Amino acid sequence: MHHVPVRTRAVAGTGAALMVVALVPALAGPAGAEPRTPGRTAAAALPVTTAAANARIARMIPTRLTAKPLGKQVSVRVADLSGGRQIFSKRAAKPRLPASNMKLVTAVTAMDQFGLDHRFPTEVVAQGAAKRKLVVVAGGDPVLTSTQLGKLANRTAKGALAALPSADPTPVEPPADPPAAPDAAQATKTAKAAKAVKKVKQVKFKVFFDDSRFAAPTLAPGWPASYQPYVVRPVRAFVRDGRDLWDTSTDAGRYFADQVRAKLAKHLTTRSDLAVTVKFRGRTTVAPSASPLASFKGNSLRAAVSWMLLVSDNDIAEMLYRNVAVAAGRPGSWAGGAQAAKDVLTRLGVKTKGLVLADGSGVSRADRLTSASLIQLLRRAAAPRNPQLNALRSMLPVSGVSGTLKASNGRYTTPPSSCARGKIFAKTGTLHDTVALSGYTVGADGRDKIFSVLVNNRPERAYTPLATRRAVDTIAATVTGCA
Repeated sequence: MHHVPVRTRAVAGTGAALMVVALVPALAGPAGAEPRTPGRTAAAALPVTTAAANARIARMIPTRLTAKPLGKQVSVRVADLSGGRQIFSKRAAKPRLPASNMKLVTAVTAMDQFGLDHRFPTEVVAQGAAKRKLVVVAGGDPVLTSTQLGKLANRTAKGALAALPSADPTPVEPPADPPAAPDAAQATKTAKAAKAVKKVKQVKFKVFFDDSRFAAPTLAPGWPASYQPYVVRPVRAFVRDGRDLWDTSTDAGRYFADQVRAKLAKHLTTRSDLAVTVKFRGRTTVAPSASPLASFKGNSLRAAVSWMLLVSDNDIAEMLYRNVAVAAGRPGSWAGGAQAAKDVLTRLGVKTKGLVLADGSGVSRADRLTSASLIQLLRRAAAPRNPQLNALRSMLPVSGVSGTLKASNGRYTTPPSSCARGKIFAKTGTLHDTVALSGYTVGADGRDKIFSVLVNNRPERAYTPLATRRAVDTIAATVTGCA
């Protein structure tokens, strides 16, 4: 069985856009710097308090690793953030299933490629000689809501008014005739109705969508078919309210067409000379001659990444994975996403040897990361020379406080890890046999530390996932010096 965090979704029709509120305090201590030349920070040169704090971490973690819920396949690395001094390492170069720690890769590559202020626009164009073929061009917005689509539909309806014939000055109803005998009156009434119908103009709009930004959805390497659509849905560029459906584009397109129909009706209450219909027609590809009609600027990358990291949203991760590929000039496919992500990691100085980036969420059984690579990634994200990445740690779940690390999930609620409540900023990861935790904290010496723990093949028959998570939480608490 595949275990994933419960995801909170925006609700269609509430009128409220999806909100991401990160109540995350900033870490104490200086921002992380790039590693110095090996050997420049010898133990004798460090302040006694830092030397003592790091020595305690190095001494205590092996004891923590004897916890039975962890099993035998565990990788760990702990380091000082500033200066890059390694504090403890065990099998850190061993490629392992990362589970949702893969979302750290997705977050960093998207932040580096776009910047957090980037938005994913959804546009509408008009095609055909009469401009009555309306096409929604999906921009890959991972957190688009029904409310936002409704507003776009209203702008579209207003723009479509220009494609309507001018009002006919001739009254639709002919002048009243003198009273007639009963039979003759009925005949006259019927004739008038027929004459009136002839004067009503029939106007037909057709609504399509173009979601060709992403390649047609397929199972990612290492995805069991049973995961779809509820663990992770087929990846398409058009979705509203994060709905878990086989075809989110058709769902969103049909909803948009219904909204255009309703908005047009409101704008045409005085046009009794028109009979306007709006039909949903499905997929198409935008013609080069299409004319812009309406647009929504889109939600920010900050909103998407914050929510993805906080609740470990698989679907947002996969849409970002493909958006990075498209922005890098590669196909919006699994292969394109993997190559684009590796290109970004290489540019940032993260070693990719042994890594397998099969998807963007960590759902895949083919994914492989190392604790060493995650430590490099966390360090680069905090480095002053990468300001586009510095917000990463402020968007991570906080131990015992928020997201997938909140106390209601059983995290940091019991000794010895409960002493670290509110002190750890980290990304979780869970598959049925995998538990991961990588992030930032502050040590007993007041200096920022980074850590990564990857547990594979945990003894799931003997211990619950929570038991393994708590054993991992204790390792992170040990880095703070409180456990």
